[in-house]
Amino acid sequence: MAINLNNLTLDPPVFLAPMAGVTDKPSRDIAKLFSPGLVVSEMIVSSDNGKSSFEKVVRANLLGSKHGTAKCPTAVQIAGHEIQWMSYAAKVIEFEGGELIDVNMGCPAKKIVGKLAGSALMKEPTHALNMIESIVNATNLPVTLKMRLGWDTENMNAPKIAKSAENIGVQMITIHARTRNQFFKGKAIWESVKAVKDTVSIPVIVNGDIISNESGKSAIKESFADGIMVGRGAIGRPWCISELAESLYNYRPKKKSNSLLMSELVNLHFAKTLDFYGNENGLRIFRKHLAKYLKNLVISPSCRYSLVTDDSVKALERKIKFLFDNRKVNMTYDQCR
Repeated sequence: MAINLNNLTLDPPVFLAPMAGVTDKPSRDIAKLFSPGLVVSEMIVSSDNGKSSFEKVVRANLLGSKHGTAKCPTAVQIAGHEIQWMSYAAKVIEFEGGELIDVNMGCPAKKIVGKLAGSALMKEPTHALNMIESIVNATNLPVTLKMRLGWDTENMNAPKIAKSAENIGVQMITIHARTRNQFFKGKAIWESVKAVKDTVSIPVIVNGDIISNESGKSAIKESFADGIMVGRGAIGRPWCISELAESLYNYRPKKKSNSLLMSELVNLHFAKTLDFYGNENGLRIFRKHLAKYLKNLVISPSCRYSLVTDDSVKALERKIKFLFDNRKVNMTYDQCR
């Protein structure tokens, strides 16, 4: 069940996907309460604002990642096109104490594709593989790859790229089971991931449309993948990670789960966000997470609007306690308290 990369053990093989604007340090801390085998940072674009800015972002993403009782590595995901920049990025991540480097070849956003990065690299496999090889050679850390099935349905070249990536030292591959031109529309084509699995001997992880135990089982059954990566399904529902681990892999953490009021969980996420960003930015940033948590409740639109526009930290904490106090979730670790 566990996946081993160098000296890292990823157990269970239920991972939190990288999501821009979502999987920041506070959100990953919250996800770790529910025993993922791996969490992945937001994508860091290697050459956006210069070396010093990049180094600062990497340090912020790795802050405290090796502390606490949770045995959950953090992967730092990088995106870019320039070989020199990406190999430099790998060196920075290792120097700053990173545990794993994930290369983004799956982001479909126009601003990333326009820089010939993300899923645009699937149209330039020779350049992409040269870049990935430079990353592997620049670091002693495990290097993994996240990509899509292909640019479009006529060019589903993921199996060929995956095999070449394995040959140059990539240790695990995650496939978002859509093409770039699908963006996030339509249904994930889990069965097409099997072609990648049949081509390589390294672990293959399936991603896309995994939002419940049922969809997780179907994704594994159709893809034959070695594990799953959960994205949007975990936003506002981080406990689905432990539910999937138990349902799919009969995984039960060695440490007994603790019951936690949902109000405590939401306010803990709020507090971590404020601590990380400061009160003003933290309050603004947390609103999008709160909106997702609120989808677990039946409340009026006016109440929902009042919560996501409240500009008082203390008032919002009280409202969260009142609304979520009668619901409980189970967590594994308490290192984030």
